[in-house]
Amino acid sequence: MKNTIQALISEGEAVLKSKYTKSNNITLFSGSSRNKQKRTIPMPEKTFLNDNLYAKWITKVQIVLKKYNLIECIVVALPNDINVIMAERQLDKLKAILEIEESSVDEKVQSTMKYKEGEYWPLIEEEYSISKKEFGRRINFVKGDFKRKIIFRDVEQAYILAVDGFNKPALILAGAVIEELLRLYLEHNNIKSTSNKFTNYIEACQNNNLLKKAIHHQTNVARLLGI
Repeated sequence: MKNTIQALISEGEAVLKSKYTKSNNITLFSGSSRNKQKRTIPMPEKTFLNDNLYAKWITKVQIVLKKYNLIECIVVALPNDINVIMAERQLDKLKAILEIEESSVDEKVQSTMKYKEGEYWPLIEEEYSISKKEFGRRINFVKGDFKRKIIFRDVEQAYILAVDGFNKPALILAGAVIEELLRLYLEHNNIKSTSNKFTNYIEACQNNNLLKKAIHHQTNVARLLGI
């Protein structure tokens, strides 16, 4: 959306550059048909835009403004310089939206940069009903303080990425954690996998009845989707 708004701002500025002025003088005739007198009354100059450029641009602008609940009644073509005023107003709105979008991204980046390890686990517990301590008990097959610390950290960071709207990186990181936990769980149970791949770890668990029925179904779906 940010790129779309930037493109519309550039296009709007080009539309405003296309404006031109035109004088509409009024001609009056007086007197008899034999002695007709012609008189021209000068009128103030008016500013116009290129109708084609303006019509195409304003239609696209309305689509964007609608998403932000900023839509208003806009006449695509007017016979005077009101189009110029309308174009300037819509351009100002687009710039304001872009500023909000950029500040929103900055806030997300700043919140990630300020991250301190462990501070998000209370939020994870509140949303998923599992504390860091309980999660630690459930992965008691993971030995070694360093390994456990890395898993706790990666789970927490996957949560932060998901909350901040970075869904794809969150999915990749969470998948890596699950894969490592499966590998360590098989190792703990002295079960060997045919290869070091996620799907093979799942097959090894299924073949040794280590997965519950519901989880079994979910992993089948995951394999079909290539997750």
